[in-house]
Amino acid sequence: MRHILAFGGGVDSTALLAIDLNRDEASKMMGIPIDQLNKIFPKLDAVVFSDPGAEYPETYKNIEIAKSGAGKAGLRFEVIRKDGESILGWLNRLGNLPLLPGAGHVCSLKFKGEVLNKWAEKNYEGEIRWSIGIEANEGHRVKRIKIQKGSRHNHNHPLVKLNLNRKDCEQILKVLWPVEVL
Repeated sequence: MRHILAFGGGVDSTALLAIDLNRDEASKMMGIPIDQLNKIFPKLDAVVFSDPGAEYPETYKNIEIAKSGAGKAGLRFEVIRKDGESILGWLNRLGNLPLLPGAGHVCSLKFKGEVLNKWAEKNYEGEIRWSIGIEANEGHRVKRIKIQKGSRHNHNHPLVKLNLNRKDCEQILKVLWPVEVL
């Protein structure tokens, strides 16, 4: 099984990367044994950012810092994009607004989820477990994630399992990350 972080460049996914890169210190901060942390959030094989082409400049800066930190630790970090089109180009071409009533996060699926899954299937065989940065207080979002029957992709929600909320993630970043994350 491959463990991959779906990196978005914000507080939650950056906190997960900071935990992975600083496991001993993170386990002490959270007050849990390292073996418990490793069971809940196994060591990552890769970190992948699917770039929709329309993030804030601060997010792109954080992605470069994350890529550098992962590289120094020998952790694979990839920036990928949907073939041929950015999210803004797609919305302009269709004449749509980012909020599509009843569409159920179609933008996230089209420019993140589908792109991430395609990349993972091209690069890895067997089961793929995506770690996704959803905070403990956002557990309701976990229920909305649908996995196709027979898919070799599944999801892990370490922040929910570790009971870490936004404030906890921000505290982890204050100690374990070199810059403030928005």
